[in-house]
Amino acid sequence: MAVIRRILYGLCIALGVAAGIVLLSNLSWAVRSQADMNHLYVYTYPGRATLEEVVPRVPGTRIADAASGLVEVPAGQAEKYRKMFLLKDGVRTAMKVVSPPSLSLSAYKDGVVKQLKAFASGDFGSIYLRSGKFKPLGDYLRVMIETSLKYYVPALASGVLLGYLGAYLAALLPRAGRLLDGVHGLLLGIPDFFLVVMLQVLGIYLVKWTGDQVFKILQFSGTPFLIPFVTIAVFPALLVYGTLRLAIEREWRENYVLTAYAKGLSYPTVIRKHLLRNTREDVLSVLPKAVTASLAGMVIAEGLCQIVGIGGYSINPKFAGVTSLTATSILLGGMALLLQLIIYLLRVWLTVRPEEAV
Repeated sequence: MAVIRRILYGLCIALGVAAGIVLLSNLSWAVRSQADMNHLYVYTYPGRATLEEVVPRVPGTRIADAASGLVEVPAGQAEKYRKMFLLKDGVRTAMKVVSPPSLSLSAYKDGVVKQLKAFASGDFGSIYLRSGKFKPLGDYLRVMIETSLKYYVPALASGVLLGYLGAYLAALLPRAGRLLDGVHGLLLGIPDFFLVVMLQVLGIYLVKWTGDQVFKILQFSGTPFLIPFVTIAVFPALLVYGTLRLAIEREWRENYVLTAYAKGLSYPTVIRKHLLRNTREDVLSVLPKAVTASLAGMVIAEGLCQIVGIGGYSINPKFAGVTSLTATSILLGGMALLLQLIIYLLRVWLTVRPEEAV
């Protein structure tokens, strides 16, 4: 019964996340802003012409407010007259007058319903190419998922494993531990963006020094692997390392450690058989944060490396625009929730019970 309750709870969270993404991504429909088709703002170059000199040259217009540059044009023809003003000598710019934005709940509701109907019919958005054509997101979705998972899964696993082994080594060798603690503190203060840029700069200098492309920094002839791999792996490794180090320090003060020493167990054996086992829950509890940090790192790395993956395609220069951010945001949310489910199952399977702790 408890398992069914937790499954239902998880489904409710998943539906809530999806609903939240849909509602937030359609907020633009609620903000209505309309252009005034009867007026323009016209500005001239000082010393070359004045508004009073330019307006008479455009028949059918008159100055409505000279101080602000407001000009009245024939009803409904603001765009036509804007182009006419731009052709006149001395005119710096001519702009439409936009009314203050207003909120429209009915327009917001229509936008959300339109999005849901599109999803129901299998339309998850489009990608507009610079050639003027557009393609459905479905044509790219499989490639995008495969591209992202190619480095995300090994990077996340490597980051967690590296952090775990690093904390174990730091506990086993105190001198190495002090060095690793210093590196941990240094890397913890480096943002994802800075890390990606530094790796790209390193890649450029390596090309200059060696004459060969040691690793790819942008997606041209192939997909970069090292930069997104490192960016994804770093913060999970740091989180796991820091959490496990603190947990081991805490466990050292427990009575069962003295009991283990009294039984003649060696220092490495106490760490391996007792401390690491009794700190599993600490490591498992920080994995959800590690997943969130790794997904954020993936999005940043894909964006800066121009990779057509789940997180980076929307700002890729190959595309003129996208209308599918809602679908890919739900996909990223689904990935995060799936990983959280796996972590929960690991916690159920690996958590040490009180009677097994010693």
